[in-house]
Amino acid sequence: MAFCKIILLALAITQVHVADGSMMKAIKKRNLTVTGLPDALAHCPTGTYTTPPCGQEWAFVTDSKNNLVAIKKGPQTGSGKTEVHRLTAASNYKTFDLQTATALQLTDKNWDFVMDSKDNLVAIKKGPKTGSGKTEVHRMTAASNYLQFDLQTGTGMQYAGENWAFTMDSKDNLVCVLKGPSGSGKTEVHRLTAASNYKNFNLHTATGLAYSNAKDWDFAMDPKDNLVCILKGPSSGSGKTEVHKLSAASSYKDFNLHTSTALHYTTEGWAFAMANDDVVAILKGPATGSCMTEVHKLSGAANYGKFVFQTGTGLGLSAGASCGR
Repeated sequence: MAFCKIILLALAITQVHVADGSMMKAIKKRNLTVTGLPDALAHCPTGTYTTPPCGQEWAFVTDSKNNLVAIKKGPQTGSGKTEVHRLTAASNYKTFDLQTATALQLTDKNWDFVMDSKDNLVAIKKGPKTGSGKTEVHRMTAASNYLQFDLQTGTGMQYAGENWAFTMDSKDNLVCVLKGPSGSGKTEVHRLTAASNYKNFNLHTATGLAYSNAKDWDFAMDPKDNLVCILKGPSSGSGKTEVHKLSAASSYKDFNLHTSTALHYTTEGWAFAMANDDVVAILKGPATGSCMTEVHKLSGAANYGKFVFQTGTGLGLSAGASCGR
């Protein structure tokens, strides 16, 4: 049924943006039998989309210019390294201004990524084994186009699993979010300081949020260092993806926003980042109306009740489940 809904939405689109920026008329009518992924992409004109290898992993962050940095982790890339493919905010994410191998080997689900205020890419190795016996930070510099490290270190934190999320505040402190279970019975924040090269904590606290989990919740940081907790589904009080914002001023104990968004449930194939106070919702796949990875930007000024825009990007489908069957 999910694929059927995607196709019906897609058939309402009159034009499709493809990777080179050209336009093709979308097929308005076609008899479709949805039995698997190829049928879910049957509305896409031949040659207008690519499907990644099965299990291909991508991560997404935004930089200080609100460009969308797509990180191709593995299990395979053209360069044999983790890669950066940067889509420009100025083009509404249709055009790349950087596509490069990085200094980092292929990565997988045991790695997370955040961007610091200088647009350095911070790769977080969570475990299950590292050279230091701790969660590690491997930072690649923007000045080198991510080809050189300026920091590789064990942190003050033990190994982390899928029940941890990571984001970075405006002071480049690493905010580690323990979704649960925890000692406090709540989602917790454990903040590692940039000044100590992430070896020392300056905050350990229970938050105002009950236990969360890897599948249903995502986390980001707004420009005021409030923690943006995104409830993706599969159920919520509003019947929509929701934003629950914990205030920095209360050390994340109090909420300053509970709201439904303009976006439906987003449990599968979605990633989230921030562009200033806007939420950038990224639909990776397994299929999309534009036949490309899409951006659905929610307006912070409207408390996420309205979209700034919705568009196909210059990046092909980026969900591991988008591979042909």
